[in-house]
Amino acid sequence: HNIYDFINSHLKNFGYTIEFKASGYIVSSLGINLDIILNELDKVMLYYKNPCTIKYEDVIEIISKPLDDNIFHFIDACINKKSQDIIRIYKDLKTCKVDESMLIILLAREYRFIYDIKKMVQNHLSINEIMKELGMQEWQVKKNYNESLNYSEKELLNNIKELAKIDEKIKTGELNKNICLNNFILNILS
Repeated sequence: HNIYDFINSHLKNFGYTIEFKASGYIVSSLGINLDIILNELDKVMLYYKNPCTIKYEDVIEIISKPLDDNIFHFIDACINKKSQDIIRIYKDLKTCKVDESMLIILLAREYRFIYDIKKMVQNHLSINEIMKELGMQEWQVKKNYNESLNYSEKELLNNIKELAKIDEKIKTGELNKNICLNNFILNILS
């Protein structure tokens, strides 16, 4: 309860008020780290420019999402080729200074899971056998199988190989990781 009072008091010092639902979203998204909350409140006040009541709809668009959620949603958007989501989330990740190498590795891992599940289903393995083989939960196997329906084996293998080449060239210093990831994203969207 004190965190809500803190948010209201901080905003009141600058002449702002906030809808209860908006402050609830801030707390549920950011936890109780006061430094992060203050940074996000400053961003919200910059958005409005003049003191007023801060709206829930604006807060969900302005504040940074939790990093783990953003990474998961970024990978999911890439796999499902959702261009607007990819661009929006990638901007958030860059703001948080997430290492592109990590995103490349996570993308490659996800494509590998999708490929493996596609092959296992073709070889008539049951969901339980796939779960045991890959150490995954049922929902993960079903999600990756559904995603595999949107890809040919060749496309999955090409993405896996391309990400492996990118990873190698980044590690040897031949390529810039930011440019590599941007190019990969452009390729999957074309």
